[in-house]
Amino acid sequence: MATSLARRRAQGSTRTLHLALTGLSLVVVLLSVNRLTGLTEGRLSPDGFLRWLDLNAMLPIPILGIVLYYLLKKDVERHGDAGGGRHLLALNLSFVVGIYLFGVSSGDHETTNYLNHRFCTDGTADEALCAVVSFHDDTFSHLLYYIGLTLYTLSVVAIELRHPRRVPIASRDRHLVLFNASLIALGIFANLAFEEAGLDIAAFLLVALLANAALWRAGRRRTGMPFTLYVAAAYGTGVVATVAYKILT
Repeated sequence: MATSLARRRAQGSTRTLHLALTGLSLVVVLLSVNRLTGLTEGRLSPDGFLRWLDLNAMLPIPILGIVLYYLLKKDVERHGDAGGGRHLLALNLSFVVGIYLFGVSSGDHETTNYLNHRFCTDGTADEALCAVVSFHDDTFSHLLYYIGLTLYTLSVVAIELRHPRRVPIASRDRHLVLFNASLIALGIFANLAFEEAGLDIAAFLLVALLANAALWRAGRRRTGMPFTLYVAAAYGTGVVATVAYKILT
């Protein structure tokens, strides 16, 4: 009786985890459809200030992704009995800074990417202006994006390393985590394999290496670190597949 009750509690405690990870998989699908299919190329009024593509990638898609990451962070803290302490405060501040940088990068990139595409591809616009637009589009916004992503992802990994789940997840739960990780890996491959992606690959590789290092450091406690397992598998597999494809082709 006691064993079955503990098992039911352990299974129930993974509901938020699986719902949030499934939601992130949906976010990657939406992002890929938005970016790769051309279905959202139409311009918005007034004056065609943005395409639907840019608006989707600036507002609904990243907002949904960040809300899901926040739910995952709260799930890690709740089931790991994180409590308080200076280390938790520092990691939460790191998470907030990462979210801010991610948001700034989304606004900067989507706006300047649209301006670059609309006005600076035919050689008729002012070269100095287009140079500034291109720097924001291709360099500055990318740096902010990956600094932000690294901060808020590894903040949650660090919280889970300090406070793994009191009840380790079951084998079925690990399989579901890895299934969602495989969808993220596929999204990484689809978005990076067919274009120049040096900074992108380096950032994802760094996160994957640090997540795997956290699992190694945790030892037997790694069975209570499903979020870290998800990050390590998704980013690691996505980077390996992308690099392998680029080498072979």
